[in-house]
Amino acid sequence: MNILFVDDEQLILDGISRSLFDTEWDVECANSGAEALEKLKATHFDVIVSDMRMPEMDGAELLDIVAQDYPEMVRLILSGHSERSIAMQSSFIAHRWLDKPFGPDELIEILIKVESALKHMPNETVKTAVCQISSLPSPPKIYARIQSLIQSGAADLEKVADIIEEDPSLSVKVLQITNSAMFSRGDTTSDVHKAVVRLGTEMVTDFVLFSETYSFASGCTLIDMEKLVKASFAISRLGAAMAREILPDKVAEVKLAGLLCEIGQSVLIQAFPDKAQDYLDRIAYADEAETLAIEMELFTASDEQVGAFLLMFWGFSTDIIDGVLYSRLPEKALSPGHNVAALVYVARLIYKGISIDEQTISRLGIEEHLPKWNEMATRLKGA
Repeated sequence: MNILFVDDEQLILDGISRSLFDTEWDVECANSGAEALEKLKATHFDVIVSDMRMPEMDGAELLDIVAQDYPEMVRLILSGHSERSIAMQSSFIAHRWLDKPFGPDELIEILIKVESALKHMPNETVKTAVCQISSLPSPPKIYARIQSLIQSGAADLEKVADIIEEDPSLSVKVLQITNSAMFSRGDTTSDVHKAVVRLGTEMVTDFVLFSETYSFASGCTLIDMEKLVKASFAISRLGAAMAREILPDKVAEVKLAGLLCEIGQSVLIQAFPDKAQDYLDRIAYADEAETLAIEMELFTASDEQVGAFLLMFWGFSTDIIDGVLYSRLPEKALSPGHNVAALVYVARLIYKGISIDEQTISRLGIEEHLPKWNEMATRLKGA
């Protein structure tokens, strides 16, 4: 992997070079945006990592040019805490950012995840299309903060609500979902703290993850977000219920994979706007196999491959990535070692009303559970 680092402070560039000396990556450095653009003309790079605050041309300006001229490149930005608001603005052209100061291990960990994601993209066409989505979001940061509270044992509802209120857009979305027919039971609220109490820590954490992950799709008029929310949450809740019965040590992984299993379709619509309407029209009445064939014809990649790329890029666990990647591929989902994927696959079938073949039922040993899972799916559809 070829990486270009850009910073006007030579000491920082020297430190980065020393940190990555023993890696197999090819690393070059530039002291300014202008020098970086000259290097880009001469050499192919897979990743560019730029400091945010630089004289003459700042990181956002540089990455904006890179996004237009080299859309296949992964773009990372470095920013100090005091520059957070500026860095947030740059999130429309930077795929990820790293807060300064940072340790070498933290940088290497992110670059390893980026390299792994790039290796798993099906082809250059899809990689370029996904990387050039202008609103491709950064990894879900508020979700990570809430998870950190939970792991430290300090995740009371008031603290969770305080974090959510820091993001006006997310606050609105939490209120919308709380006041929807799925959760409100006729009793609406305009108070984020009351909404969090009503949903509970587990549900609101899931919704924060969903909202941040799918944020890039919310502005697309072709995507039925209400339908997407309902289906994703239903598959997630159904999959978690199934895991509690037959895979109790993987409940969290099944729940998250179910929540995110539809993300690739949204990415494809954003990445290929000229084909989006034709795609949606053709899959409207297609079955699973037909939908896969349509995606391969139009995009040379399935929505699961694209969704898995995004989650791999963000550093989600292998179980969750597999749960998304194989959620529509029984020959993979039902193979040994992919138990999370198997349950997400079955949860999707049950929610979508697709019959499950006898071999799958026998392989997973789920025959006695099917009646109550089907009943749960019916309730979730009617919610």
